[in-house]
Amino acid sequence: MDLSDSVNLKELPDFSTATNLEKFYLRNCWNLIKLPCLPGKSMEELDIGGCSSLVQFPSFTGNAVNLLKLNLVSFPNLVELPSYVGNATNLENLNLSNCSHLVELLLSFGNLQKLQTLILKGCSNGLSTIGNVVNLQTLNLSSLPQLLEVPSFVGNATNLQDLILSNSSNLVELPLFIGNLQKLKRLRLEGCTKLEVLPTNINLESLFELNLNDCSMLKIFPEISTNVRNLYLE
Repeated sequence: MDLSDSVNLKELPDFSTATNLEKFYLRNCWNLIKLPCLPGKSMEELDIGGCSSLVQFPSFTGNAVNLLKLNLVSFPNLVELPSYVGNATNLENLNLSNCSHLVELLLSFGNLQKLQTLILKGCSNGLSTIGNVVNLQTLNLSSLPQLLEVPSFVGNATNLQDLILSNSSNLVELPLFIGNLQKLKRLRLEGCTKLEVLPTNINLESLFELNLNDCSMLKIFPEISTNVRNLYLE
């Protein structure tokens, strides 16, 4: 069911008996105040990004164990995540862009061992609470002016392929553990206007895209892999 951009929608009927409902899209339903109880067993994708008038998050009948994709974009007043997120052990894609007041990201991230995509654009709090993300393939930490250094958990994401740190305007250098991410394909650092140094071990054979646009303070450019196809240096 896709009700995205229904900007005048204020309430929904009870969906708890819709036991075959797998995908529910409500993106940008700005006036929606609350959501009904949803069938936890069947739900695979839930998108409530931009539903900024919501006063509470949906509950599920049973645990949302089959939830694969959850979009909670643009909830500026969200302080903590719903408890069911930590129980969604099959979750693969979590988007928390612009949830700028989250105090803690998931202390229970250790349960989300299938998580492949994590988008924390504009979320500066709680990064230190993230634990086991060994299967993560895409990580977006862009638009974080408060970010002074790359969080240590990134070094444990050994399957990471895409790392986005764009517009982290106070980031001065990258840690050496970036060179241990042997599967890294894309590294985006555009808009990191204070970045001065890249690690000397960034010569990753897997890397084929490196974006350094607007990194005007960069002083040292190390050797990079001959496999790089796209190099941005505007």
